[in-house]
Amino acid sequence: MNLKNIDSLIFKFVIFGAAATMALGSTAVTPVLPMIEKYFLNVPHIDFLSKQLVTLPGLIIVIFAPICGFMMDKFGRLKIALAGMLVWSLSGAAGFFMDNIYWLLFSRAILGVGAAALIVAIPVLIGDYYTGERKEKMLGIMGFSQMMGGAVFIALCGYLGNFGWNYSFLAYLIEIPVFFLATFTLFEPQKHAQSTDDENNGDKVDFSKFLLPYSIGFFLFVIFFIAPIQTPYLLGEFFHKNSDQIGLIVSLVILSSAISPLAHAYLKKRLSSFKIFFAACLVMGIGIVLMGMSGTIWLVIVGGIMSGMSFSIIMINNISYLFSLSSVSEKGRAYGILGASMSLGMFISPIISQATINSFGLRETYLIYGVITIALGFLFVFKRNQEAKTSVFYQKDKI
Repeated sequence: MNLKNIDSLIFKFVIFGAAATMALGSTAVTPVLPMIEKYFLNVPHIDFLSKQLVTLPGLIIVIFAPICGFMMDKFGRLKIALAGMLVWSLSGAAGFFMDNIYWLLFSRAILGVGAAALIVAIPVLIGDYYTGERKEKMLGIMGFSQMMGGAVFIALCGYLGNFGWNYSFLAYLIEIPVFFLATFTLFEPQKHAQSTDDENNGDKVDFSKFLLPYSIGFFLFVIFFIAPIQTPYLLGEFFHKNSDQIGLIVSLVILSSAISPLAHAYLKKRLSSFKIFFAACLVMGIGIVLMGMSGTIWLVIVGGIMSGMSFSIIMINNISYLFSLSSVSEKGRAYGILGASMSLGMFISPIISQATINSFGLRETYLIYGVITIALGFLFVFKRNQEAKTSVFYQKDKI
């Protein structure tokens, strides 16, 4: 059996197994945030510090994702991916041993370094291994793996939280088996190796052509991350749910959102990138409004499902859009900045949402975010119409 065959089940299991943990690892402990906040109640500003356990890795990713992207284009993809898996798992599990909030935050910062490597390496490897329609399909499966893995991961952390908040961090050890399998199955993409020989990877990249996907990634994460960060408080304050129930509800929302990326390749055959952006923003905005304004837990779940499914569609569509604008030799650096943009949005999200909550209230913040998301969707209609008017040969968008 050829373990390095990109069409083999073991190969896909490894690369999509890594994708399952790369993005939502920092949010996995959200079900136990109230427990951590209570445990460290005497620590000044613990209400802010506890939320940074989720968002601090994002700030570190902002710094290290572009560095990882540069190193991948210069030295290869695989070494960065393997190092990221190991650092992510060990630093994440280290939280089990921490009894000091500041050491706990330090371990989360190291987690951000591993996450930066994974967030850049896995999508770029998929973009290198596969081409054309197969690439669109695999990006969809990657999105499915992320959301499915995130659902299982958050539910696992919520369950482990019943034994104590620190037990939730043991869930990060799930990456260790994936790491060992990856050492035998993944390989350096041949076309990247050829581009390293044939092109000067030190050439400057025109990052201005990527400004739109970078902006989409940033605002997408600013808006969406109200869900994993503030929803536990919404469920606890208005619906009186415990950490186990909160973990199950949040994971259910994420699990349902895993389905939509599988439709990405189908949508790309029939709709332009901007049409997909518009429709997904519209549905996501309505879902966020429902989450905040509903009086029953079931409507909150429905709103969460709508926003989660739309979020994953926008994310995968944005990655595909970025790859369509980049060459092989610049793909790592281009995606490195996108990873940084998304993580910056994730880091800033709780700061903005908490300030909005303090000014308007928790439910009202969901309403504001939902309306903004709907408005952003209509901007894509304007953008598409603008490009259509300036195009010399206008035809169906095949981006």
